[in-house]
Amino acid sequence: GSKAERIVQGATAAGFVLNGMNLWNDVAKNVAGLLAGSRILKDIEKIMSAPDINAPALAGVRTRLADAGIDQPAVESIWAMRDKWHRTEHNIVGQTDSWTNLSAQDTYLNALSKEIQRIVITPGLGEKPLFTSNEVWGLITQFKSFAFASHMKATIPMLQQRDFNMMTQLAGMVAMGGVVAAIRAQQLERPGEFTVTDFLTEGFDRSGAGFWAMDLLKGAGRIGGFGNFAPSERSIAGQLLGPAAGQALRVANVVGDHLQGKADHWTKDNERKLLIY
Repeated sequence: GSKAERIVQGATAAGFVLNGMNLWNDVAKNVAGLLAGSRILKDIEKIMSAPDINAPALAGVRTRLADAGIDQPAVESIWAMRDKWHRTEHNIVGQTDSWTNLSAQDTYLNALSKEIQRIVITPGLGEKPLFTSNEVWGLITQFKSFAFASHMKATIPMLQQRDFNMMTQLAGMVAMGGVVAAIRAQQLERPGEFTVTDFLTEGFDRSGAGFWAMDLLKGAGRIGGFGNFAPSERSIAGQLLGPAAGQALRVANVVGDHLQGKADHWTKDNERKLLIY
């Protein structure tokens, strides 16, 4: 890219460090890795400890492992490393650094990485609909990649694997989302008490389990003015035409206030929100 693009990318990377997003992302992925890794190893143990590893009752477990990239030979090779596992009261930690079977190690780590990507949703190009590659629709759907990715990585697997393990994963995702929402409410000095209901609803929203339906509901709220949303020209433009249109109106409001000599604390607030960081 150009020198300007490299400068912006460097500033973005520094911003993620300064605002704590990198730290939070690491913490979230470590927690997700513990949950997902323990579930994988427990599934392997369940199969290998059964009297009949091909029993119909284990079909769901085998399907779940296969979806993560672990077939029966891989199950057996990972099971052979069980003396290296570390067990706690509720979880199993693989401790792959001490595994002697490198093929089993690679298979397990690849499966773990895939599961972590499902829990801590990281948008990729493959999840975005083709119409978003168009310049106009790309602007309108800007910053919606999380909603598209959560549909593929969270909602569909949850509908396919309706079991206790998936509910545990969902609970973890909601809890992490609720913590983020609580921190943000404190940072922004949001008026009123942050209730348990707020924790659960905003945690569910941030978990990605609500996929694009949550974006539609919030968009309707911002346009219609129901819930906790107060409609404005900028919010309506942002919802209908994308965030670029909302920012354009913000710029117009700031310029208009200064030209008319009516700049106040709201003008300063808009100016602050126009800054990259």
